[in-house]
Amino acid sequence: MQFTGSRIRFWVTAGFILSLPFMAPLSGQVQTRPVEGLRDNTPRVFALVHARIVQKPGVIINDGTVVIRDGVIEAVGKQVNIPPDARIVDYTGRTLYPGLIELYQPMAEPKPQGGSGQNAPRQQKTEPAASAAGHWNSRVHPEWRAVDHLRPEAKTLEALRKLGFTGALMVPPKGIFRGTGALISLGDGEINTNVIREEVAQHVAFERGGFGSGEYPGSLMGAIALIRQTLLDARWYQAAQEAYRRHPQGQSPPEINLALEALQPVIRRQLPVIWEVDDDLNFFRAARIIREFGLKAIIRGSGYEYRQIQAIKATGLPVILPLEFPRELDVETPEEALNVNLIDLQHWEAAPFNPRRLHEAGIPFAITHTSRDKKADFYANLRRAIEKGLPEDAALEALTLTPARLAGVDHLLGSIEPGKRAHLIVTDKNLF
Repeated sequence: MQFTGSRIRFWVTAGFILSLPFMAPLSGQVQTRPVEGLRDNTPRVFALVHARIVQKPGVIINDGTVVIRDGVIEAVGKQVNIPPDARIVDYTGRTLYPGLIELYQPMAEPKPQGGSGQNAPRQQKTEPAASAAGHWNSRVHPEWRAVDHLRPEAKTLEALRKLGFTGALMVPPKGIFRGTGALISLGDGEINTNVIREEVAQHVAFERGGFGSGEYPGSLMGAIALIRQTLLDARWYQAAQEAYRRHPQGQSPPEINLALEALQPVIRRQLPVIWEVDDDLNFFRAARIIREFGLKAIIRGSGYEYRQIQAIKATGLPVILPLEFPRELDVETPEEALNVNLIDLQHWEAAPFNPRRLHEAGIPFAITHTSRDKKADFYANLRRAIEKGLPEDAALEALTLTPARLAGVDHLLGSIEPGKRAHLIVTDKNLF
């Protein structure tokens, strides 16, 4: 199977995704489901020879070999001993890259269902939940885990694979405290064999119902207040539970609250938050709360970071960066030109320089293909950013090593090195 783009043709062999013989889930994984028929434990060993290998940004091996055993890279280099049991695949004229990692793939919103508590439809519900174990506000459900709801549509996985992505962080779709995201491989097979990390981060956003909706919060101010109060409640919950554990005699046990319990790793800095913002001002609003509560955090940016790049750098927060480039403005006639807002015109001019500005400022960032513009051409926008000064090595790092580090899986993914998973893509030209 091959995919064709405007400039390159590539085979997403990464993560054992395609129907090539060595593209299969890791055979070394422990299986919990009974196997029907005969169990096949035959090692899958492949030697990819005569390839140009981009091990990681800035490190290239010409006419090299990659040995893969059971889904894991065993050896890489120019002079590699090929195991006698390996199947040899000749990649003369092709380039191997590390598989790309999508660090912000929203899940489809679940269909409303009947019931109570966490399974109840979430609409205009501000009174305490039927279940005392949850939060009283329907937009606060940090206990929701993406890994428990993983049913990605085949067309979503196929679209990601066509772009060269071999791993994706599946993000809870809605809420203020939305729950935890799960990192998965985009390979074939059962979803439970493709989970790389069950909980990567808690997801947060300034979601609100809007004035007149009858919901709380109905404004940005209300969303900020609810976030701060929830984090304060999580601190109190931690202290109350600890006090009871130390001296249970003569005390009533504190109530169990699944939402506040789920925030304990966040309060203890054991789990980062990924905070979605829609402009540079909300970036700083989020940063203030992050600093107030001492949280580990990553910002899912907006494309407006260039407006206050030094102030953003001063926060010390890494960014998941969308390539949000406005479409060309209609200014063919003087009348149409007069109707163009100056701010929109300035953003149209400056937005493609945004990745370069972050790179030059030394701000760690991962690139996401997700965009508010559903018709955006990811590779066209990426090449446009490179044309505006983003180095190709920086672009590759933002799609491989940086997202792997931010997800806490750089020991498994992000580069072509021994011991890492064989998440690879194969191209017949330069990736960019």
